[in-house]
Amino acid sequence: MLITLGKGKFILNAHADVYARAAMEAYADACEATSSERARRIRESLYLGRRMPLCVQTALRIVREAQVVGRLRADYSESAWLQVLHTLELIEREPEVIKMFSNWPGSNPR
Repeated sequence: MLITLGKGKFILNAHADVYARAAMEAYADACEATSSERARRIRESLYLGRRMPLCVQTALRIVREAQVVGRLRADYSESAWLQVLHTLELIEREPEVIKMFSNWPGSNPR
């Protein structure tokens, strides 16, 4: 992906640079609402069809922020939120664990 910032240009190589991949994944998420076709093409080029995002840290941050808002609701369940957070933390530590899920390509669910 070529990015032009004022005087400089940057080329993000998502297949060689995990940070570039994360940036392109975030870009696809950001443009989804207004340019779903662009987002789809980016995800296809990154092979992200049904995969966990590369930016598990981003997912954790968003879930933690949503949990703060969730605590204001009468039907808030601490145990449910903790289960989600613990699962994301596990995936961050041990990415291979995602293969336990049945919708993961090449998975072998128990």
